[in-house]
Amino acid sequence: LAPPAETPVLTFPPETPVPTPEPTPEPTPPVELDRSYDFNPEDAARLYFSGAEASSEVFSNGRSYDASKAIDDDHNTSWQEDAPGYGIGEHITVRFEHETRVSVLGIFPGFDQSQSAWDRNGKPSRMLVELSDGRRFEIALDKSPAYQYFEFSEPVYTEYLRFTILDAYPGSEWEDTAVTELRAWA
Repeated sequence: LAPPAETPVLTFPPETPVPTPEPTPEPTPPVELDRSYDFNPEDAARLYFSGAEASSEVFSNGRSYDASKAIDDDHNTSWQEDAPGYGIGEHITVRFEHETRVSVLGIFPGFDQSQSAWDRNGKPSRMLVELSDGRRFEIALDKSPAYQYFEFSEPVYTEYLRFTILDAYPGSEWEDTAVTELRAWA
């Protein structure tokens, strides 16, 4: 018989403390864009757009209803889309000079040149608002010839705002959906 082999002794390094993981932060709630009935534009810093473009624009009887008309502070002009029907899917994009902090949006739907113009043209009833970082918000508009305000639950930073028509109130005569003015405040 062979003598018993020696049993090797295993040694382990001193115990290393296991690091305590950082607590998982609470998820931040997503930013929301909700209708604001108490916003007063005189109490906030207005922002100005550097330009606008649209997926389509009406040119009729020597008059242009291009995207720039929605940011010109003139209620005798408007952007009007020129797609078949009420322009579902058509959009207008308004740009800032650089990434800008935005808290509130203002939209004057329809064509406010006169009561007759407002009645005869389509008006957006639902729109998708997109930011340059890809976030998207759906808003509903009243059938009312007045500014309608929408406030972010916390300010957002964006280089542009794109408004896409999702649905529209029909006009009594024309299918061109119009937006008189788009505005933003810090």
